[in-house]
Amino acid sequence: INIALLTGALSAGLAAVSGYFLSISADYNYDVIFWHKWIGISSAVITFLAWLIRVYKKWDIPFLKIKITNWLLASCIISITIRTHLSAKMTHGDGYLTRYMPGLLKSFFGVKNQPEHKKITPALDSVIVFADIIHPIFNNRCIGCHNPAKNKGELDLTTIEGILKGGKSGNTIVAGDLGKSELIHRITLPKESSKFMPADTRPPLTAIEINFIKWWIQTGADQKKTISAAGVDEKTRYLIAAYLGIDTENDKEIKLPE
Repeated sequence: INIALLTGALSAGLAAVSGYFLSISADYNYDVIFWHKWIGISSAVITFLAWLIRVYKKWDIPFLKIKITNWLLASCIISITIRTHLSAKMTHGDGYLTRYMPGLLKSFFGVKNQPEHKKITPALDSVIVFADIIHPIFNNRCIGCHNPAKNKGELDLTTIEGILKGGKSGNTIVAGDLGKSELIHRITLPKESSKFMPADTRPPLTAIEINFIKWWIQTGADQKKTISAAGVDEKTRYLIAAYLGIDTENDKEIKLPE
């Protein structure tokens, strides 16, 4: 037990130090990172105190020693649980605990079901460009680092307001101007660049996803326009239909061109 406590205290100390350096190099929600940092440090200190009390030779009240150690370890378990929750919140965003919870458990815990995203129908003209094409790309590729809990570069891509607000590197998007849109610059850099996005070895956007985002920005970056209102050409219509798995003629699955 003594060896386990000492090893745990040293490991917790190293984790706290590495976490501190990571917090400097990345952008996280201030309140979340504040509590995560100090709870992590507390865990290391509590574990070290538990080890110190157990090995303190002059303490001649064994029962009291064990009782205090147990209370310290119980506190440590609680602090580790809270810290782990905050870590997941920073990594996966708010609502990660209930997002994929089965409906029965959601009912048990009183969690309201989020309205389901409307299913894309074979009517291609009814597809909303931002909601059905662009935002899902951001959700799949970018929001892991750019959300309210982990707003890397002070950029939140979970809402259209956050996208239009931009981050500390400049305008995320400028409607009608690809050259001034920082987002386009970052996702088209060479993968070896330190500023390439998505970062941290995350899968890069595909060529068609990049082209969709470029087309959306060039056409005004509107959040409400449908395919019909956007007035896309036949080639773009085909690519969108293929990307969404819509066959406009016979509702059969079609594949993107090689």
